[in-house]
Amino acid sequence: MKNKTLIDTDILSEIRKGKNPQVIAKAIAYKTRFKNYTISVITVSEVIKGWRKLNRNDRIQEFLIDLPQMEILSLVGLTRRSLKNEPQRHRVHREMRF
Repeated sequence: MKNKTLIDTDILSEIRKGKNPQVIAKAIAYKTRFKNYTISVITVSEVIKGWRKLNRNDRIQEFLIDLPQMEILSLVGLTRRSLKNEPQRHRVHREMRF
């Protein structure tokens, strides 16, 4: 794993569940190298929306407490990076496949 990867909602969910040993190992390696997970504001919104649907305010609070430990990209940053690094993004995704 050479570059940071934008971790989508599904992968972040698997990391937070902590059940899959392969996901856990890759998540630890990523966090060791880059110090925090890189997510988007879309992921933040999806996680909170999902927990709201289930009336799980306790899980929303846990997630909000963890947010300062994550790098959160705005939509502006995502758009610029997506357009500029399209081929690289696909390569990085393969490296981080969980």
